[in-house]
Amino acid sequence: MNGLHFEFEWESPLGASGPELRATWAHLVITVNGISVTQVHDYNARSVRNGIYLPLYPLAEWLAMHWWPLLFELETPRRPVYADYAQRHTIRFGREGFALPDLTFRPGGEGKISLDWKFYDLPECGVRFLQQGSTVLKVSEVREAFAALINGVIKRMGCEGIVAVPLIDEWQAICGSGQEERAFCKVAAALGLDPYDLPEALASSIIRVNSILPVEMLPEFFPAADAQALEEQAQTLISGIRAVQSQTADLRSLKELKKAAAQFDPSGNPWQEGYAFARTLRENLALDDRIATSMNEVGGLFGVNPAELQAAIPVVRPPTFCDALVAENSQKSPGFIIGKQRESSRSFALCRGIFEYLTSASPAPLLITSTQSERQKRSRAFAAEFLAPSSLLRKRLPAGALDTEDVDELAAEFHVSPYIIAHQLENHRIARIFIS
Repeated sequence: MNGLHFEFEWESPLGASGPELRATWAHLVITVNGISVTQVHDYNARSVRNGIYLPLYPLAEWLAMHWWPLLFELETPRRPVYADYAQRHTIRFGREGFALPDLTFRPGGEGKISLDWKFYDLPECGVRFLQQGSTVLKVSEVREAFAALINGVIKRMGCEGIVAVPLIDEWQAICGSGQEERAFCKVAAALGLDPYDLPEALASSIIRVNSILPVEMLPEFFPAADAQALEEQAQTLISGIRAVQSQTADLRSLKELKKAAAQFDPSGNPWQEGYAFARTLRENLALDDRIATSMNEVGGLFGVNPAELQAAIPVVRPPTFCDALVAENSQKSPGFIIGKQRESSRSFALCRGIFEYLTSASPAPLLITSTQSERQKRSRAFAAEFLAPSSLLRKRLPAGALDTEDVDELAAEFHVSPYIIAHQLENHRIARIFIS
């Protein structure tokens, strides 16, 4: 059975204390695409079973309390609130002393959520979770599964005469929200904030920024932005967009490549799509073993000469919360605002920006950020494979074991960071790196 499912049967509460716990004691099986994420080895019974026994009220309350971030907060490692990301996205933090699997929900934008589950030993609860894996589901599927569990718990408590608990108030607020309130809650969640506990000034800033930025930018802006500097960051982007739109650069080679890429359909695995597009483009451009050791040379791989490239990069204050901004001018030609300082990082950001220009069906401005959205993963994979092709890395590998010094040397040769090289080697299963 595909999708996410919470299957539960009410059981005798035995020695459970507290009305909510006693009323909702159950046998729970959580399945993801037919796999029992709740499969455990029971230490006491010395047996394996697919379900767990626990009260469902704490889990239902945790799901309701974290409803908006669970569905709409992307991973953004550079933000301070990222330190608590797992507490808002991994259900074991809602177990309150009972056994729950290490199952994490990571929204990725584009209506998708990644699910990851890991082996998890809970000797104090007498069980060890036996499954690990990952998949990607639609937000709608996950939302329906969450709602089914919460509604089931609330109905059960109603049958037991329990009608005054925080879960019911929280769920009524979620279900009773109108279209504008839901949109606001999604934005607050994207910022890593509780939409029901925001200072009035911050709420007003969110509303103002939402009204001044191009609507197409918002899904990538809020997950990357700093909640304490929203309006300043938005104004920096607006200034950058105007600077690009006012310049007259005409990068004809990129415009021609964009026509050829018009059929690009981002609907599958973002990493694989980025890799495949890079390989196809390098082949079409007949790049063979050519690599770029500067930002000008990156442009050259796409047929853009240094003078043209510099004309397409206005000298303005770059945004510090994102890697790059891409927009079109009156010539329908792209311009780039690069937020990075180090030359190799600027080259990588430029390459990601070119990919976004080539594959976007809309002329709207686009952001290149560090978030883990489907879009950002796709452009990172493209830039990694375009600038440091896996086929060339295989040719350059030293004989014998590969250590961190070798990685550094490869990074210098391909003019990318060691982090990119390490990921290329790992993701393409080229080599293992031994710490020297």
